[in-house]
Amino acid sequence: MNYKTYLWIMLFLNIPNIGIITLCGIDIFSDYYNPPGGDRFEFLNFYLFFIQVVIIVNIFGIVRYCKCRRLAKAQEGSE
Repeated sequence: MNYKTYLWIMLFLNIPNIGIITLCGIDIFSDYYNPPGGDRFEFLNFYLFFIQVVIIVNIFGIVRYCKCRRLAKAQEGSE
């Protein structure tokens, strides 16, 4: 597998994460979906934790992509 497929895999696997982050954000910050008198920020800590996990995983993916790209360019130059 070459480095170009890692980019597409990472983008494809981020589609559910973007949907989850968007829907949870709407659920937490929208008055329409929360009952009156309810604690709408009850899951805010989980929401922020999930965003941090997604960012950390994406950073590892970007580092892996850059490393594979650099190694592929070095192999092309040595041939």
